[in-house]
Amino acid sequence: MAYKSFKPTLKTTQKNVIYLTKEEMARVRNLQLSGAQAYLDPIRDVFLFCCFSGLRHSDANNLRRSDIKSGHIEVIVYPSNLTTLQRQFWRNTRMLPSTITRPCRTTQTRR
Repeated sequence: MAYKSFKPTLKTTQKNVIYLTKEEMARVRNLQLSGAQAYLDPIRDVFLFCCFSGLRHSDANNLRRSDIKSGHIEVIVYPSNLTTLQRQFWRNTRMLPSTITRPCRTTQTRR
């Protein structure tokens, strides 16, 4: 019964969280893009939308008009590491009571 004495050690790494400050966000928002850089204007807008909403680019890219309800955005966000088969399983299986899985004001997450 060697498994009883087995004590695995987990390797951890120092996480360096990188984020934009309010001032840097303001600089990006106020940046004047004209001439040859004018095509970057909508890209900047999507980037800022993702920053302010907390949505991943892929989730923002999949937004539809039907996701906007009464002044808020309602989306289902799946963790990126789920396979298609796992997503189908989670869609068809309710793990939590309906009072917990109701959509919140900004997003609904299913895992």
